[in-house]
Amino acid sequence: VNLLASSFDWKSGDEVLVSEKEHNSNLLPWQALARHGVSVKPVAFGDPDALAKAISGRTRLVAMVQTSNLDGSSQDVRALAKVAHERDVPFLVDAAQSVPHQEIDVRRIDADFLVCSGHKMLGPSGTGLLYGKSHWLARLTPGYVGGGTVKDASYDGAVFEDAPQKFEAGLQNYAGIHGLRAAMEYLLKVGRSKIHDHEVALNGQLSEGLASVEGLTILGPHWKERCGITSFSIAGMDPHQVSLLLDQSAGIATRSGVHCVHAYCNARKIMGTTRASLYLYNTASEVSYFLDALTKVVGLAR
Repeated sequence: VNLLASSFDWKSGDEVLVSEKEHNSNLLPWQALARHGVSVKPVAFGDPDALAKAISGRTRLVAMVQTSNLDGSSQDVRALAKVAHERDVPFLVDAAQSVPHQEIDVRRIDADFLVCSGHKMLGPSGTGLLYGKSHWLARLTPGYVGGGTVKDASYDGAVFEDAPQKFEAGLQNYAGIHGLRAAMEYLLKVGRSKIHDHEVALNGQLSEGLASVEGLTILGPHWKERCGITSFSIAGMDPHQVSLLLDQSAGIATRSGVHCVHAYCNARKIMGTTRASLYLYNTASEVSYFLDALTKVVGLAR
């Protein structure tokens, strides 16, 4: 995302539209363009009509997450891309939370750009990928330059390589890239449709079990409409306390806080949640273990 943000030819008055539920990774890079006179405008999550009304002659890009890391909800990025394209605006998909969990077809979505991170798909930390339509990549001027990005250079300027080389300044994380490839090949072998079905089944077991915990509220839609994420809050308990007690009493790792979605949570006065994330390596017995441990934690706290 930062690479793209630094590579567009921005002009004062331009705007970028995002969904209201963006991770900071797809919000702060666009906000940083304020120094160029670029503004950022949030749009209701999953609402093509709201996007259509929000797009103006100033809109240079629509950049939206497909699946929220906050609550596991998804929006129809194909429909959103169609709205953007009908108004001659390119569309970026933040697929960090969707690519590892379901089949994604960039041609079907008609995404102009798609980004995702490696560590969420079993790959090494600090890796990721950027997909872009060739004509869009050709139009961009790299914001990060250096060795390996040019065909020739003089004291007056440079002739850049074609994509992707023009975006790959200096030495790359070659070990990380090979690790990411191995992870991607493994996921393709397992099958992301199988991973998705597995997660949905476990999420159903988890969500139905959580319904019996007094004072517990799940953030987001019904479990059939979520990915492997379940974010919840418990009345009278701090989410950090819940995570800490689960860790110390049962060796269970969860995430607590606002999950890098500060803007959405602050706007709605959501003080934070405890987030349980399920993936292909989790089992039904582990979900049962989690539910038992959480019940004990809540009982101890009260």
